[in-house]
Amino acid sequence: MNPRYMPGGDKYEAIRADEQLSFYERVREEKADILVALRLVVSNWTEREIDAGYEPVFEKFRDEYPEWDYEELYATISEEMERVIVRCRRESITSI
Repeated sequence: MNPRYMPGGDKYEAIRADEQLSFYERVREEKADILVALRLVVSNWTEREIDAGYEPVFEKFRDEYPEWDYEELYATISEEMERVIVRCRRESITSI
């Protein structure tokens, strides 16, 4: 076998680097898909809470959706919740 394709060889290392880059690209795409799904869940939940006459509360969302209870997602959850609250308030003001 050509030593260039064996561990430590330049071709081997180039192939490994390509595989790693491909892996990280897939992870980035999956992370983006996960955040889109999370925003959709938060948006729908927040709208339902407002429509039912309740104030959307972060802790209540975490209790109802424990699968999203990860500290690294808290900022996304809070931002989406706030975005929907502002939008709903604006819509209720213009409909009066």
